[in-house]
Amino acid sequence: MNRYEQGNPGDEEFQPGSKGRVLRNKLGIIDPLEIGLIESRLLAVAEARSYHRLDTASPISVELIQQLHRSWLSSLYYFAGKIRTVNLAKNDIMFAPLAYLEGTLEELDKLLAANTPCEGITKPELIKAIARVHAVLFLAHPFREGNGRISRWVADLMALQAGYPPLDWHLDVRPNARREEYFAAMGHGFLMNFSPLEGLVELALERAIRLSEDRHD
Repeated sequence: MNRYEQGNPGDEEFQPGSKGRVLRNKLGIIDPLEIGLIESRLLAVAEARSYHRLDTASPISVELIQQLHRSWLSSLYYFAGKIRTVNLAKNDIMFAPLAYLEGTLEELDKLLAANTPCEGITKPELIKAIARVHAVLFLAHPFREGNGRISRWVADLMALQAGYPPLDWHLDVRPNARREEYFAAMGHGFLMNFSPLEGLVELALERAIRLSEDRHD
C-alpha cells in the first residue's frame, strides 16, 4: 500500500519494480523496509547536525524547513527540499490542496515569524507555539515524503531554542493508541482547536525533560 494517495499520480513516479510502494530514489531501492531504515538513519544524522548548528536568536521559516528537508533526504530523493506538486491524502485526512498550498505556506511563515525564535519564552507559551506551528505545518504537508517527521523536527528546534531538550512524542510504542491519539489531536488542530495537541506537546516535553534529567543523574 502506498504511504499516500495522490490526486495526480503522473507528477511523481515510483521506483520501477517496487509495485508502487517506494518513491523513485537515487539508490534504486525497491524494498519499503530498506528505504525506511535509510530514511531513519539519514534523519538522525541531519537532526544532530541541526541541533549543533541551531541559531537560538533567529526565527524559523518555510525556507529553513526546506533546507532541513534537503539536508535530510538530498542523497536519497530528487524532490528533497522541493514543495510538492501533487495532492496528498492519508486515511481520512486531506492535506492542503495544491490550489491552497501556497497560501497555507504563507500563513505558516507568518505563524513562524510570530512564534519563533523561542528563546526566553515561558513553558506554557512554548507549548502553545509548538502546537499551533505543528498543526499548520502538518496540514500543509509541503513535501512529497517525510512531513510528519519534519514537523516533529521543527517542534524539537523550537524546544531547543527555548532551552529544553527535543520532545519525546513516544509514538513508537505498541499498541498504536499513542499514535492514534496524536492524529486525533492533529485533526482537532486542523479545526483550530489546539487544546488536545497542546496536551500532547506538554506530555512530550515533560517526558523529554525527565529523560534528560535521568541521563545527568
